[in-house]
Amino acid sequence: MIKFRELSNFSNVKTFPNIKAHVDMDNYRVVIADQANEVTSFGTVQAPGQDLCVVMQWLYQRTGDLFFGQRGVKQGERTLCVGLESLATRFLDVGAQHITGGLDADGALTVVAGDALIPDGTGNWVVGAVPTAGVYLLVTGFTTLPFHGNEGKGPMTEPAVIAQIISL
Repeated sequence: MIKFRELSNFSNVKTFPNIKAHVDMDNYRVVIADQANEVTSFGTVQAPGQDLCVVMQWLYQRTGDLFFGQRGVKQGERTLCVGLESLATRFLDVGAQHITGGLDADGALTVVAGDALIPDGTGNWVVGAVPTAGVYLLVTGFTTLPFHGNEGKGPMTEPAVIAQIISL
């Protein structure tokens, strides 16, 4: 799960609601919203100046405990793309499942405060070098998030990072 740290972000965020998914994907993937062709693509650090977004398809559809479940978006389906640049300097909570290599074999976070998270081209974040342009996340702290991805079996929370959105 990825969620806003402050409630005020809901009223300040730039969204792209008419963009279609380019492939079947899970919610909370990092994408670029191509407004001209109305389609997503997976974001990379090599794509500065484009609309780097997080897919938050179910942002306004609360369904009790299932709100925290991992829901998918089908190829060709319209998605709600949340523009990260419009939230520069704000904070997100990013679950470890959305950080490539974010957990070690024992389930502990491998990310440390001060790390830069950049899009990895598969829809996830990865620890990398601070880019010279574009948007990245700066890890500032740690938390846990509700987790329902294992159908209610096992832990109901996942380790997560608190990250500030940085736009260069």
